[in-house]
Amino acid sequence: MELDTQIISKLLTFIKVCIGSVLKDLGKYDEALAIFSEILEAHQKLGSDHPRLLEVQRLIGCAHFHKGERALSVYSKVYKLQEDKYGDEHRYTLSTQSTIAESISKWETMTKHCKSKVHGS
Repeated sequence: MELDTQIISKLLTFIKVCIGSVLKDLGKYDEALAIFSEILEAHQKLGSDHPRLLEVQRLIGCAHFHKGERALSVYSKVYKLQEDKYGDEHRYTLSTQSTIAESISKWETMTKHCKSKVHGS
């Protein structure tokens, strides 16, 4: 039985996303970002609002956030594309909206903590 090249491509992409996600969870953010970027480049022909690419873009935002970098611009871009594609009540859109809120909250907490350390409060 011969496997369809499209099925193989989807499977390889899924495996790469899984590897990138594991690397991100292990704190190997630069390695994860390299894999996620490779996936984006290889699949640009699908369009920036393709569900697979939206998820990879969201994971890129997560990796940047966990590196201590601001990821709000990445999350906002994904949110806008999801909102346009799925509407504002869809689970993907709501999940990204939740991620944005969580990121803002964590960033504000870290900022307050850093300011208190600097000012000795």
